[in-house]
Amino acid sequence: MSLPYVGEEAKAYYVEEASYGVTPSGTGQPAMKYIGIIQEVVPALDPRNIVIRGIGSRNVRSLGRGLRHVDLSLRYIPQDWTFFDYTRAISAGALKSMTIEVFYEKGTSIISVIHKGCKIDRMKVDAALEEPVKCSVDLIGQNLTWQTAKIGASYDADLTANPLTGSDCVVKIDGAEITYFTDFSFEILNNLKRQPVIRSTDPHLIKTLPHRHEVLQGSLRADFESFAQPDKILTDNEFTLLFIIGTRNFSFGGCKWRSFRQPTPIEDIVAQNLEFEAKTSSIT
Repeated sequence: MSLPYVGEEAKAYYVEEASYGVTPSGTGQPAMKYIGIIQEVVPALDPRNIVIRGIGSRNVRSLGRGLRHVDLSLRYIPQDWTFFDYTRAISAGALKSMTIEVFYEKGTSIISVIHKGCKIDRMKVDAALEEPVKCSVDLIGQNLTWQTAKIGASYDADLTANPLTGSDCVVKIDGAEITYFTDFSFEILNNLKRQPVIRSTDPHLIKTLPHRHEVLQGSLRADFESFAQPDKILTDNEFTLLFIIGTRNFSFGGCKWRSFRQPTPIEDIVAQNLEFEAKTSSIT
């Protein structure tokens, strides 16, 4: 009797593509790279069937092949920032693409799900006290295939570095450290565009995946000690935000608070919930 796969039997690795949608080949390739401590991975495939109806029948007349949508979501704890950097890694005017393999291995039985032409559409970082720093990433791909063997010529060993936690973080506003925040998150959205074209070969697959306008946003939660931050809404003032996570600096410029809420329950500390949006960012 065969048994279903469980999460502990799954792994995911990536390799950078030199040409969009083409997995590297040749001596020593593909050399698959480590992502981090993955807590959830979600491959998804939508054929976008074209439903055709006509008068004279209440039933569907035809189901045609549409534009294939390949998506992949990951939630992981980073031990370095190598995979994260693909959020903004641009070469020849376009975001770099990857082939990402998710394989399920039970003894000698393997199911490998291969996502080609993947780019990061959305990356979110969450940090909180007494919790590891976590990344949530949504990727869009060009195509998905599967086979009963792993594709890698080699696979990185798991990193042994301890994950960063909220205790490894610092928050600064306009250059001054603020010590009443308890957790924060920020996200970068690339607004990727699935771009199909009329062609004789694989017209059901996108040809390119260009990035469009960038969205920079996030949120912070604070213990209520001061009204200095919501006052920036009243005075319509811009500010800079700097999140220091370990040795990495995530800086956001031209920020304004987008919303402010201050729940005041009788049985707990009063908290401030603040959401921001930014014009620019830099990562060093």
